[in-house]
Amino acid sequence: MGHMQTLSRRAFVFGSAAIAGGIAFGAYSGAEAAASSADDNPLAAGLGANSVTFNPWVEISPDKIT
Repeated sequence: MGHMQTLSRRAFVFGSAAIAGGIAFGAYSGAEAAASSADDNPLAAGLGANSVTFNPWVEISPDKIT
């Protein structure tokens, strides 16, 4: 029969850091792809010069916040 190997604290910390780093880089590359597809913002159709919108309800322009 096999018996369970013991896992040292150092191996656990290094393994956890490697997994967290892989997740972070994977999430970054996924966010980068999503940002490139967000260039066609349908909310930006009626905006004036130097205006920005974050959602359908908020528009920030140099004159006012609507």
